Amino acid sequence: MNRVKNIFFLMLLVSLTSFSKDELALEEKSFVGKSRGIDVLNFYEPVSEKNSIRNYLSYEYGAAYSLVEWKIAQGYIALDEKWDFEYDTDREFYIDDDLGNGSVNYNGWDSLVGFVKDTGRHNFAGNMWSTDFGIMWEYNQLGLPGESGGNYEKNEFALRYRLRTNADIGMGGTYWGFDFWLGKVFVTGRDGYSLEGNLLTSTNWGYGWQTFNTLYNEYYDYGGYEGTYLLGLESITRWTYEFNKNWAFCFETEVDVDKFIGGTSQDYTGELTLYPHLLYNREVYPNLRVFSEIGLPGYGYKKNVSDSSSSTDSGIYFLALIGLQYIW
Repeated sequence: MNRVKNIFFLMLLVSLTSFSKDELALEEKSFVGKSRGIDVLNFYEPVSEKNSIRNYLSYEYGAAYSLVEWKIAQGYIALDEKWDFEYDTDREFYIDDDLGNGSVNYNGWDSLVGFVKDTGRHNFAGNMWSTDFGIMWEYNQLGLPGESGGNYEKNEFALRYRLRTNADIGMGGTYWGFDFWLGKVFVTGRDGYSLEGNLLTSTNWGYGWQTFNTLYNEYYDYGGYEGTYLLGLESITRWTYEFNKNWAFCFETEVDVDKFIGGTSQDYTGELTLYPHLLYNREVYPNLRVFSEIGLPGYGYKKNVSDSSSSTDSGIYFLALIGLQYIW
């Protein structure tokens, strides 16, 4: 699964009132099933409409790169009472990205689409679990210069199973569960497969504070990975303060650490991002919203360690985006 953009889809709230604050990308990781909602200034609001599409244009600046991303389409379409079609496609343009042998410009595609079935709620170990099952296709492409490895292309066909439950932790509660992924990979170099079993938690502590954590357990056997186990942790802490119904301030801290074991020269990577920003959201027409993030100067740190080398980048981090969402 594509971890870089956290693109896994859609939502089910065990308690809509206890999970008010949330950002859409994080909601998509946290919730499963057929319930519908939109993000308004980091607040999750339930809606009755069954379909959604959103797109945006963003600019991200880091210590060793700049990235322009066009989110062409992201959302879901209800096919019937059980099945959804989920989609997420974007175009990326990297500017002066440091790939270890000089800074280069290149572009790429990322896409994840699938048919997802709500498989209901089940009682297990004293908890009620919401579940869904997906038949997924993921496509990644990078048009790298020849000196940096040339064109990279990956197609992955996978089965995904997700389950979630809640716990009485934090003023707004905790939502947690597991993602399982079994994929057949067709990739530049060597075809193979991937397996994942990930643990996710989302906690609303109250007073605008939230945490989101994902513990990744992944096994790769394709391309340059020859039986590689990856243990990763992604942790996001956020505080949001609303000025009014259209504007808010948010300070977000993200830590992302990956450890590779066997089958690759990579050892570990670590990232830290401090991201203060303003949020804007307004319904300009019925069911049509404009949303924006206006980044303030933050800080980014990244370290990569392999068997033969080590690199560190740090400096100013900035992100800004503007987009539209329509529900029907």
